[in-house]
Amino acid sequence: QVESGGLSISELFRWQSEVALAKQETVVASTNLLELKNVLNNRLAFSLEKDYDIEDIAIDDEVFKIFRNSIISEYVNTTRDISLVSDFLVEMATLSNPKSSYILEQIKAQESQRKLNKSLFYLPNVGLQAQTSQVLLRDGAGSTPISGNSFNNNTWNIGIGIAYPIFTGTERKSNLRKSTIQLDQLNNSKLSIQNDLELAVRSSLYQSVAATTNLEYSKIASKNALENFGLIQLRYAEGDIDITQMIDAQRTAIQAKLRSMVSVYDYLRSQIQLQYAVGYFPMMASENTKQDFRNKFITFINENTSEK
Repeated sequence: QVESGGLSISELFRWQSEVALAKQETVVASTNLLELKNVLNNRLAFSLEKDYDIEDIAIDDEVFKIFRNSIISEYVNTTRDISLVSDFLVEMATLSNPKSSYILEQIKAQESQRKLNKSLFYLPNVGLQAQTSQVLLRDGAGSTPISGNSFNNNTWNIGIGIAYPIFTGTERKSNLRKSTIQLDQLNNSKLSIQNDLELAVRSSLYQSVAATTNLEYSKIASKNALENFGLIQLRYAEGDIDITQMIDAQRTAIQAKLRSMVSVYDYLRSQIQLQYAVGYFPMMASENTKQDFRNKFITFINENTSEK
């Protein structure tokens, strides 16, 4: 076509350049996919087959619908809704997140230990001792009691002692101070975890809301870009435009479609991050757990809505 004049030399170079770039991007994408699949298998202790495959998730898939049709996704419509929902999720994260639950149990145990050390600091040592002996058999000379008397075959004694350990008082005081310091450290860790959880919950929720919006707009953009590319193809076939314009329209359509597909994964990732921060995973929860979460959510929203 170049020799016949149907295609200029610049258009040929542009096409060859575009093909080379496409091949390069394909190689990079393929190697990145292999690397990420290997990382995933490593996280799962190489429980997957070596050449396992990944199934794409679309907006119409059941997995996506489970996330999209949750009670929180249904409720969030305005900025005020986002504020209320984030407050509820922060409260739930403080109670159910594994890190938060673990530190709370440690604090309870340390508080009990501190109370015990404080009691021991003021209480004396108390000792109780008892002893008994029983003669099972008497035989030989003198084994028969004198008339009118009898042997005492059973003897026992009991004793109690109370002592205040003067010299161990320093050790008890040290144990009390140690338990107090450890309790303060745990409370500081609790505060730090709560702050981190609140930040994680609110950030994940905001990202989820943004990803939800991006789903709709990226889908519209992809559709329009594909329609525009179809029109450009017709104009190129009629000779109204050169190949450069068609290539640009094609690349725009491909990038818009890619952004639309990635937006689904961005939404799912933000949802998983939010669920991890809260410590509640609907896909793995029982129906009773789901209903309990729903009841708590509705109660919280109703109470805070009525107050305001």
